[in-house]
Amino acid sequence: MAHDRTAGELVSKRKEEIRKALEDQLEIGDEGLEEEDQFLLEINLEDLDTSSGEDQTYWLLALEAAREARALRLSQANGDEGSH
Repeated sequence: MAHDRTAGELVSKRKEEIRKALEDQLEIGDEGLEEEDQFLLEINLEDLDTSSGEDQTYWLLALEAAREARALRLSQANGDEGSH
């Protein structure tokens, strides 16, 4: 039984960490997102309480990937401009 309780505590802790990271992403807002990726900010935090950790992780990774992709595109565009 101790293993089940410990595993449950770890899952709860991980979900808390993911929720905090998602809240941080929402605070950043649309800065660093392309217009077509801004729909990712339409997260209902109350729905997160009933969603799976897998869903939450997917949403967080999608937001992070969208921001990183934009940063890379801007970096490449700035690098291309500097070489001309």
